[in-house]
Amino acid sequence: AAYMAAMATTASNFRHSRFAGIALGVPLSLYGLSTFVFSSVKAHWFERDAGPARYLLCMAVVSLIAHLLASGFVKLRDSAQLAVVGAKRRRAQSAPRAGAKGVKGDDAGVDQSSSAEAIEMTETRRRRMTTSDPDGETSSPELRRGSLDLTQSTPVRPEPTPAEPPIFQRFSRDPTAWALLLGLICFSGPGLAFVNNCGTMVRAMAHTTTMSEEQIGQYKDRIVATQSFFSFASRLSVGYFSDVWRTKLRLPRAGLLVLAAVLMIYAQQMAAQVARLDDLRTLAVLIGVAMGSAFTLAPTITAETWGAHNFGICWGVITLGPAIGGHVCNLVFGFSWDEGLARIAAHMSPIDSDRVHCDSSCFAPAFVTNTKIAYAGLAFFAAVLLMPRILHVLGRKN
Repeated sequence: AAYMAAMATTASNFRHSRFAGIALGVPLSLYGLSTFVFSSVKAHWFERDAGPARYLLCMAVVSLIAHLLASGFVKLRDSAQLAVVGAKRRRAQSAPRAGAKGVKGDDAGVDQSSSAEAIEMTETRRRRMTTSDPDGETSSPELRRGSLDLTQSTPVRPEPTPAEPPIFQRFSRDPTAWALLLGLICFSGPGLAFVNNCGTMVRAMAHTTTMSEEQIGQYKDRIVATQSFFSFASRLSVGYFSDVWRTKLRLPRAGLLVLAAVLMIYAQQMAAQVARLDDLRTLAVLIGVAMGSAFTLAPTITAETWGAHNFGICWGVITLGPAIGGHVCNLVFGFSWDEGLARIAAHMSPIDSDRVHCDSSCFAPAFVTNTKIAYAGLAFFAAVLLMPRILHVLGRKN
């Protein structure tokens, strides 16, 4: 609830800004940074605890205080004020263009003042012509002669426009919405499979080392912190870069989504061939950058496509994608792990069956499958990129 409130408020307050990407990237990056902070805290102060009670209590207290403090800053700005700010920004941008065309500042000021005087004179004359004297006759000679009849004209009423269907109905029928939703399912699922199971992967790769249980736990926390930190950094940097990509280069933000999907595919292929414990750090960096980039671009695309005033319901539906994808890919990982464990146990004697240890062969098949899922995510993100052109071509044919 707090996440959606912050995101919807930010999208609404910055809907007229050309820095919408970085504006949404800041709260998203801090959301990703929370994993880095809490995993680092756990590694330093709570790793030796026998149970999770103290750590969970710390998380509950810190989260409560943070939400209470942040609630005072989550406020919607006045839409009229936003429009005025947007108009001032557009005027400020148009001034250098006028100077570049050879218009001097003094001449521009004279032209603006002359234009303002002309508008004022026209408005004064119009009011004088439309006012009536006490006898009920108009004070304008043109109106008395009947050459210009403004008071007797019948206003033309615009034809009523049919009411638009509810936003959820329009959103659910939009092929771009389905492409973005399915793309996030297939993109985020493989990434979340690594994040949620990196502890299991660390134990599988560390059973041949001399690391103690405490050292394994600390190493796992550092892997999670690394992924979170690079996710935080990419959300900030990609948020700014996407604004430059969109406003300066005039390119669609969905193109960066395609690049993030390519990076995720590379990371999944690397996870299927991991051979050393240190390779998990590289994986954490790649998956952190890929997921941070996508989770900055997707909400910005949502706000720009369906409007900031509809951001809450649209982004709320699209965020079902990571939950579904993570659940499916975690099931794939679990199935692969159980199958690998059974295969190793089948080659051991019944006496040693209680000491079965999995290695990378237990989870490598899961990432082979996840690579194929990530390829599907790439295809859906490419559909998001090409959908406006496709719909335009289909609309012209119809």
